[in-house]
Amino acid sequence: MSVKNRKFLFSSQLFLLVAVLFFSCGEKVEFSLETDYLTLGLNNRGNIVSMQEKVSGKEYFPKGQSSPMLSLYKDSVYTAPEKAVYDPQKQLITLQYEGGITAIIGVQNKKQYLRFELLSLSPRNGTQAVVWGPYPTTIGELIGETVGVVRDTAFAIGLQALNINTIEGIPDDGDNAGGGSFIDPLPGQTLPDSLKDKIGQPVSTDVNRDGDMPEYVRMYRGSLAVKKEFGSELRMFARDRRIARTLGSGDRIQYVPPVESDFAGSAIAFFGCPAAETLNVIEKIELGEGLPHPMIDGVWIKRAPRTSEAYMMYEGNNMENCLEYAKMADFRLVHIGDVFESWGHFGLKTARFPNGAADIKRLTAKAKAAGISLGVHTLTTFTGTGDKYVSPIPSDSLCKTGSSILAKDITADDQTIYVKDPTFFRNTGATHTIKIGKELISYQAVSEDKPWRLLNCVRGQFSTVKASHATGAVVDKLANNSYSGFLPDIYLQDQYAGRLAEVCRETGIDLMDFDGFEGLEATGHGSYGENKFIELWNKNLDRSRLVCGSNTGHYFWHIYSYMNWGEPWYSGLRQSQINYRIENQRYFERNYMPGMLGWFKLEGEYRPEEIEWIQARSAAFNAGYLLRVDESVEKSGFKADFFEAIREWQKARNTKAFTSAQIAAFKDPKKEFHLKKRTDSSWELYPVSLQSGFVHQFRSVQTGEPVASNFKMNNPYAEQPLQLYITTTAVDGNKTDAVSKLRLEINKYQVLELNEPIKAGSKFIIDGKSVFLCDATWNKLKEIKVSALPRWSKGGNEIVVKSEFSGEQAPVLNFDFKSVGQAEIVKGK
Repeated sequence: MSVKNRKFLFSSQLFLLVAVLFFSCGEKVEFSLETDYLTLGLNNRGNIVSMQEKVSGKEYFPKGQSSPMLSLYKDSVYTAPEKAVYDPQKQLITLQYEGGITAIIGVQNKKQYLRFELLSLSPRNGTQAVVWGPYPTTIGELIGETVGVVRDTAFAIGLQALNINTIEGIPDDGDNAGGGSFIDPLPGQTLPDSLKDKIGQPVSTDVNRDGDMPEYVRMYRGSLAVKKEFGSELRMFARDRRIARTLGSGDRIQYVPPVESDFAGSAIAFFGCPAAETLNVIEKIELGEGLPHPMIDGVWIKRAPRTSEAYMMYEGNNMENCLEYAKMADFRLVHIGDVFESWGHFGLKTARFPNGAADIKRLTAKAKAAGISLGVHTLTTFTGTGDKYVSPIPSDSLCKTGSSILAKDITADDQTIYVKDPTFFRNTGATHTIKIGKELISYQAVSEDKPWRLLNCVRGQFSTVKASHATGAVVDKLANNSYSGFLPDIYLQDQYAGRLAEVCRETGIDLMDFDGFEGLEATGHGSYGENKFIELWNKNLDRSRLVCGSNTGHYFWHIYSYMNWGEPWYSGLRQSQINYRIENQRYFERNYMPGMLGWFKLEGEYRPEEIEWIQARSAAFNAGYLLRVDESVEKSGFKADFFEAIREWQKARNTKAFTSAQIAAFKDPKKEFHLKKRTDSSWELYPVSLQSGFVHQFRSVQTGEPVASNFKMNNPYAEQPLQLYITTTAVDGNKTDAVSKLRLEINKYQVLELNEPIKAGSKFIIDGKSVFLCDATWNKLKEIKVSALPRWSKGGNEIVVKSEFSGEQAPVLNFDFKSVGQAEIVKGK
């Protein structure tokens, strides 16, 4: 039976094979398969009709759903089997389809899971892919789209690929991991009226462009498991990659050449188990099926506590500072950034490391002696335009979006190039680059009419040699990465994987950060291309490494330690990607990943409140983060405070000092806290109110009248001495004009006067005890003596700020009002 345009999702379990007849969900069960925890029933047409937990007898197969054990795919048509025969002696299931097609599936009982493998499919009749499933379940609480597990508080059902050609999703959705962002508010989240009829619809989100995502958007990073009205579905497929394909349309079209990889031998592990046993079962699958099983410090990476620790990035030149900063904050991992002279060949001789691998290895050894691991950053297969794979002699294995042939001879100086077919050249990419022989050429656009021409060509691009080319020569359109460089094809990427494994071996580093991992999808083979790369890299290591990925996938899940991402440098700390960071924690939870908040940058003008804001969020989600630190921290008057805050907060988090109520409070990004050390294992935790956005600036007033600004501040805590920060902002770059006779009137009866001339760059700290004039990075220049500090009243406070301005371009004054609540004592366990 064929079903057109049906997108199948699948869920598998693992069961001991027992031939038995019973009824479930209104469908007759022809035979059942059992594991220690689950009984799976199939009918005589090869459809799963029952998924029962053995202990409770609870049914997890949704009524009214169809679930073929294996579907065939051709040209967007999914074909379910018509007949199934199970031979328990030979441990084989034979599925028969229309057209006389027969599939033989081997079944092995592994007690806690079943191993299913497609042994043969004959005749093929043009079958392009096979789909495991779909496998629907009634579970809808936590849907692990990457790990391939759906679970509620009691039970989990999961699917694991056992080779790299068995990938997540369904063929119609493409070979990438899938996923996307959707309008789907959580309870308590507000949805604009204009979107209330659009729940469930996809939405475009780009945090690198927009700064954050709306809180009502849910983000999924894969499609092995997907949400359904009845619960969820799990699905995987394997493609016959020996069949060439053309993807996309218009200016996004791409030709995908064949590779030697078939769906015969595609295999999965199918299981159901108590939710608490899920990782134990996956570990047994990894060990029993030869999947990657990295160990760190003698512990399986999925249980290793190091994977959720905070760590540091250092990209400066003084490696003594690098290690010193790490020690001051008790970081056990330091990311030293990009160490490569070019992306592609990944040479290691750079200004920081003139002797290449030898220098890095010496640093690695020194760091290890101090209990610190080092890691490096790479854009995976991103290839720089100056790399030897590109210039001066380009590799024939650079990734292409497609090709044509020259329709007319060209000389070395011709600026118009005639091609037979313009299809693949309309996708210009960032560099507009074509390759003919060993010459790279840029072009402006494709002509609108025949004969098809590439217009305004620049010959000898990227220092390649201009040459004449004859009619019939192949013209390749090269693919670009997002940094306007290039990428390797499915074969050349093997060289990159091998080289990056060699870098690990020859330097002794402990972390490889595969940023840009999504670049592997450019080959058109999607998750298979990613799997092929990371499997080869992993096999060439001398020992397991910590692995960070900016992009995730089902097979990669077994190898990488955690996911992290970065550089939100373009917005304020508390405004940059907050909803995105929190949404990622939901992804990590449902996919058995350690929490990571992303990247932060320690700025010289930060105050301790900024660092403690990060720490509270880290404790809230039990999540690590990367903190970028460089020598600019030396200019900060708060340097020691920064490192102490990091050290003490992380120690409290790691020793589980905080209560569940405190952790719940930390999850609100609008709340601030201060942690003060009491002993080596106890701290005082203070709630903090930090109210910002109060601006005092020049405006025209009557002669002799001071400029006055009226503010209201709410102190939610007990009456206390005044605390506030004053910062200054230059107007049109003016650093000469000044503010003078600054006067703060508090609640109409208390006064604080600062008679210091205030110029752009000056800052003030009023800390409840003293008043300090500071420079631009909070170094205390002098203490300003005052008779007595005013006090914040509990509740509302009225502040009137008055001053004189030397001119219209005198600096703008910004006030942050601070109050602190009663401390709670917290103790590590």
